[in-house]
Amino acid sequence: MELTPFVVSGLMLCFLWSGFIRSGLGFGGLVLTLPFALMVVDSPLDIMPLAVVHAFVVGISTVFLRFRNVDWMQLLKMIKVMAIPVLFGLFGLITIPETWLLLLVFGVVLMYSVNYIRPFIQLKVGGWSNTLVLMLGGYLSGLALIGSPLIVAVAGHRIERHRLRDSLLALWVVLSPPKLVILFYSGVDLHLDWQWWLLPVNLLGHLLGMKFHDHLLRLRTEAFYRWLGAVLMLVVLVGIYRVLTR
Repeated sequence: MELTPFVVSGLMLCFLWSGFIRSGLGFGGLVLTLPFALMVVDSPLDIMPLAVVHAFVVGISTVFLRFRNVDWMQLLKMIKVMAIPVLFGLFGLITIPETWLLLLVFGVVLMYSVNYIRPFIQLKVGGWSNTLVLMLGGYLSGLALIGSPLIVAVAGHRIERHRLRDSLLALWVVLSPPKLVILFYSGVDLHLDWQWWLLPVNLLGHLLGMKFHDHLLRLRTEAFYRWLGAVLMLVVLVGIYRVLTR
């Protein structure tokens, strides 16, 4: 893919936003970025390796700097439930035709956007529904790193609020390496030569998100999510139109 000024500036903005959202809200670094990034590049496989490396670097730094603030017991319980679905998602990433993968990604994000505008998914504490949601979140994370809203819906009931963000960031230390290995052995270009200019931008966004974390949590009102959902829906609909009219 040719790195035109439009592509470079677009990716830098997307990954600045990704880092900011991931540390600011504690989840959604890619799911709230991917629709915008797909306005700049044509394939999610151009974005996945970049995002996985970023998530791994941030996860490792979180483990080293805030080890005691990670709820390892709950994290291990969640990983046991998610492990097999994540592997199925990884298999789907390399076998599903690109057009169908794009439509699936846009479809899932469209569902999230509708739920942000008018919530219709209600999750009860405990029970089999939590297990199913975690499994689906694991599959979508393995497929395209878009399962975090489902994972956080369950984790939010199990992990104390002040430990939730660090625990979710630490989760990527486990989920990222298998995904990178699968992508590499499938012949996907990891674009490691892009990281010298994208990783610093993503880390800058991460630091900004850390700084404004408490303020962003106060902004997480119904009005905020309706606004976010409306913007996501608009971008997703444009993305679906582009895919269908190729």
